[in-house]
Amino acid sequence: MSFTAPQTNSLRRLWCAALVFIVPIARAAVYDFYLGDARNRSLRMNIPDGVPVVRGLLIYGNGAGSDYRNAATAGIAMAEVYDLDATTSPGQFASLSTLGFTGMGENVLTPGFIITGDGPKQLLIRVVGPTLGAAPYNVPGTLADPRFKVIPLNQNFTVASNDNWGGTAALQAAFAQTQAFALPTDSRDAAAIVCLPPGGYTVQATGVGDTTGNVLVEVYDLDP
Repeated sequence: MSFTAPQTNSLRRLWCAALVFIVPIARAAVYDFYLGDARNRSLRMNIPDGVPVVRGLLIYGNGAGSDYRNAATAGIAMAEVYDLDATTSPGQFASLSTLGFTGMGENVLTPGFIITGDGPKQLLIRVVGPTLGAAPYNVPGTLADPRFKVIPLNQNFTVASNDNWGGTAALQAAFAQTQAFALPTDSRDAAAIVCLPPGGYTVQATGVGDTTGNVLVEVYDLDP
């Protein structure tokens, strides 16, 4: 995750509810977060000022040797990232991503974000499945035909959606601008450029025909 100084808008928060089988990137030390249950976890990190930084968290269930690949320790969890300096020295997410298993019903992988500021923000949203399963990534159990829809927080209507990105020149240019890895033009991965006003949103990643599997959900800021 990268931070840059915002002008009028910024992405502020990421949350994700998912079955915890595979999530990115590196394991992080945690300490107890007592909200009625000592098994909850939290982590505070300091990000250097003025320097783009990438950070990853690996989230998995305790027990069974703490092996994040062990289905016996899997379950639904919510991961949240907050900017604690938002009022004094605000930062900005340049991109957000989560890799995880998406199922059906309450097991749908659902990242979310909040846009702050006084005007709309243009974003690139991608849900990658089949490309992850192919070389050079070779992620096992990927979703063959992912799709997504963007829903405002606490609402039940869709403001954007995609199923099969179509290989368009506009999206290829957006990939290059954000340094997102390329997708084959005929792949069944999902991607779209959206323009959203300030507010909270979720991205629901599902499989066509009620299929399930691992996907990478990405949100990129196209006008940082």
